Amino acid sequence: MATIEFKTNLKSNTSKPWKFDSKKDFNNVPSGPGVYIVGVKINVNGQGEKFCPLYVGIRNNLQKRMKEHQGNIVSNGYLNTVKDLFDISQPIQAVYSDIEVFNKFKKKKTPNHQNNLIAFAAVKSKPNNNTLIWFPNFEFFNRYLSTSFSKYPLDKNGKLINVGHNESLKLGGDLDKIYNADRFCGAHNLKRKIEDVKRLIEQNFYFVYVTLESIVEDVLKDPNSDLFNLAKEYILHKFMDMEIVRGQEEKFAKELNLGQKRH
Repeated sequence: MATIEFKTNLKSNTSKPWKFDSKKDFNNVPSGPGVYIVGVKINVNGQGEKFCPLYVGIRNNLQKRMKEHQGNIVSNGYLNTVKDLFDISQPIQAVYSDIEVFNKFKKKKTPNHQNNLIAFAAVKSKPNNNTLIWFPNFEFFNRYLSTSFSKYPLDKNGKLINVGHNESLKLGGDLDKIYNADRFCGAHNLKRKIEDVKRLIEQNFYFVYVTLESIVEDVLKDPNSDLFNLAKEYILHKFMDMEIVRGQEEKFAKELNLGQKRH
């Protein structure tokens, strides 16, 4: 089975931490479809800086999505704007352990809101590490801060709207309102912690990616691959200059990625 080589903006053979340069690196990212991993490069257990993955995705435009993940103020951003936020200033093993526990409870076949409450309680309780510091649910801050003043917007159908980190952090936002109602619950300390973690993500953001073209190329090297015929079909469409309808490339990327073994 062919291996997949991920391209990265991590610099090798450098004697000091390399600072992120969005203009230089984002311009080098292809604008076509592919698979990506985003995370941070931080010090781990005295071993120096290591790349710590936080999110994996598949997208039609890799360059656009990388910008959205790293951005702190993009309204439709992802990793650092609307995704669940864990305190990566803590030891990364503790963070990954809490993520595993959180995901385990989120996958249970019970009502979604109930899943959230169980997951919040599990991550916060010993022997887990309480590293989850933001989640798009009005109950999260209440649970984390042991208060009852958190509010979260609902749409006309009563469904929670994910307004993102900045809505919770802004002047007069949810955490300020909680603090004004309950000054002893630690809302301002949590607000500063969330701001620090978001800054850490923005300053230490790193990524790896593989393009759909590279995946197809590797699959075609192995005629015994279960994905060989799918890769041939993709190339046939491309060389015959047939129109690939919107979403078709992402479909191919998903199918190729899910079936391909990585070493």
